[in-house]
Amino acid sequence: MESKNPKGLEISNLFRFYNFFSRRKNFLPGLYYLAKRTAILLFVFFQFVASSGQTTFYSQGSGLFNLTTNWDTNPLGGGADPVGVDFTSGVNTFIIQDGHTITLNINLDVFNLTTGTGTSGMLTIGNGGARTVVIRNNFTVASGGTVNVGAFAAVHALSIAGNLIVDGTFDMR
Repeated sequence: MESKNPKGLEISNLFRFYNFFSRRKNFLPGLYYLAKRTAILLFVFFQFVASSGQTTFYSQGSGLFNLTTNWDTNPLGGGADPVGVDFTSGVNTFIIQDGHTITLNINLDVFNLTTGTGTSGMLTIGNGGARTVVIRNNFTVASGGTVNVGAFAAVHALSIAGNLIVDGTFDMR
């Protein structure tokens, strides 16, 4: 009786092929172990980084930008306040709600920044020195919202990686 397998691919040859490569991982066991552990750690790290941050903070009244009690994760108040690093981490969104005037008194690095939510809301950049503002996605000035610079004669730096969306007033003099 003749074998139905193509010439050279007998079952015993396939087992030898498998055994040859399955033992190769033990050739440098330390390197294989290290690569496997590194891949697992990187996966876990990036899952943590992707899920951390990305918080939206809503203004709770008028005042200075860096005053943590001016912000909450709940638009109506009662949520969590930001901590200092939330203003410069580049992963959080800040929304200045209607009727609130916020003065930017720090250098800022955020993911999204929105001024106004439909009828008013104001962001004044600097009143005591030059400010650097980095927005890693979109900067939105909603209808009725205003963004302007303070009275202090300084040159401010504004960097927007996404879109500048202006439906209100954007006055950089």
